[in-house]
Amino acid sequence: MDTAQTTIQNLGPLPGHVDLLGVLLRRKLLIAAVTLAGLTAALFYSVALATPSYRSTAAVLVRPITSAVAPQGVDQLVVMGTEREAAVTGDVAALAKMALASMYRGTNRAPEAIAIYKDLSEHPTVTVSKSQAQLELAEMYESTDPQQATLIYQQLQKDDPRSPAAQLAGHASS
Repeated sequence: MDTAQTTIQNLGPLPGHVDLLGVLLRRKLLIAAVTLAGLTAALFYSVALATPSYRSTAAVLVRPITSAVAPQGVDQLVVMGTEREAAVTGDVAALAKMALASMYRGTNRAPEAIAIYKDLSEHPTVTVSKSQAQLELAEMYESTDPQQATLIYQQLQKDDPRSPAAQLAGHASS
């Protein structure tokens, strides 16, 4: 075997055939430069020119279903359960909590509604402001505890007298 390999090596390239390995070795810098240019172009395209990915969020607005407009067979407790579920999911939580509190008000469950309105006023969001939650709370207190409603309206006016909420509070308290 040693003599066969030696004979093949001594023959060198066959006439009419190109020594591909020799070409690769001689042109290795050119091959590396072309490969690097291709990788750079691919990276540039993927970062700078590729279509950007967009991110969006969706808000689901939940309206309370009253017995007058509820489809036949829809139970009020099922609707409340659905709103309770929505009230714990991301960006729609504050809106769902407002709807749930409104539903609680409509079904004479004032303590639950008060707790939600207070929570929303202590933890305002982009979708439900502190003043919006306080206005709803004060409006609810108007029939059960007018003195507490007046205190909330006065606080709204004191916090920012020029805000729309303060103007509404001024009209409501008079």
